[in-house]
Amino acid sequence: MKDIGKVKLTMQPQKKSLQKVWEWLEKYVAPSLKLFAEVGKIEKRDYIGNLVENGEMNITQKQLYDDYIKARKLEERR
Repeated sequence: MKDIGKVKLTMQPQKKSLQKVWEWLEKYVAPSLKLFAEVGKIEKRDYIGNLVENGEMNITQKQLYDDYIKARKLEERR
């Protein structure tokens, strides 16, 4: 086995996109949001609204948002 070279087992991380974030939300987060939306109806509390109101975007999310706004402005100019 001395003749076998090293194999690189790492991958470059994928750049996040709004589409990728949406797909992740649909698959992994939406069921839990649905649960708390239903519980909130019974308890007359807005759990989902509170999450959004109190949440903060991280650097990556802020950059995705800024990129989205820039792209929208460019489209409006056309």
